[in-house]
Amino acid sequence: MSPKSSQRGYALTEVLIAAAIAAMVVAASATSISISSAAKMRSDVLHAQVQELEAILAKAKAGMPLRQLRQEHPAFDMTLSALPLSNQPTPMEKRPVTLTVMHQERSTVRLETIILQNE
Repeated sequence: MSPKSSQRGYALTEVLIAAAIAAMVVAASATSISISSAAKMRSDVLHAQVQELEAILAKAKAGMPLRQLRQEHPAFDMTLSALPLSNQPTPMEKRPVTLTVMHQERSTVRLETIILQNE
């Protein structure tokens, strides 16, 4: 018995074209997922750095010496710069300074003006 013409299957070219389209859709989806997960990982790292930076600033404001802050948070560079003196006398035990805290990868930076105790 010979098959009827209405029962014929798909031609090889049709199957190959459908497979190629499906492969492109899968590749595009995989690329999109990869980019999304990389962005999420970068965001998580940045968020953790910001949280640690906030902890550093809170400790500095509470009076922790800069030496100790540097020991506890080696991934951050910290520098102090004196602010210009105002006309108002400032007690010698307290001085206004700008504390610059920067992650060594330069991805997180924060400047804060605080009053520090003399070390």
